[in-house]
Amino acid sequence: MLRKPLITVIVLVAASTILLLLILMFSPIRFHRGEKVNSLEKRVTIFLPNGSTPKEVEGFLKANHIAYSNSISNRAEMVAIVRNTCWSISMECDIQLIFKFDQKGLLVNSSVEEVYTAW
Repeated sequence: MLRKPLITVIVLVAASTILLLLILMFSPIRFHRGEKVNSLEKRVTIFLPNGSTPKEVEGFLKANHIAYSNSISNRAEMVAIVRNTCWSISMECDIQLIFKFDQKGLLVNSSVEEVYTAW
């Protein structure tokens, strides 16, 4: 007689757990740790205005401990990344920075965006 209520409780707990996991998995809720896109974008705008040189961009990235690639020989573009800035059940986030330079080697455009990697 005690078996039916026990089985019912077990089924309800299992169903609730599965439902909770599904909600968390497809939820837009992200848990941020460290750097946020808005604050980094503001700093880039303030410290690296258009006309900045690649050396100034490198100095900014080094001072802020941001990994970057300087393997492009013509220096037309520099890409940098801040890893593991947020996470959720199904993904993690990074911040990608792209700096574009003109033929004189001066900064003409920069972008700071959150990019996602699914687990």
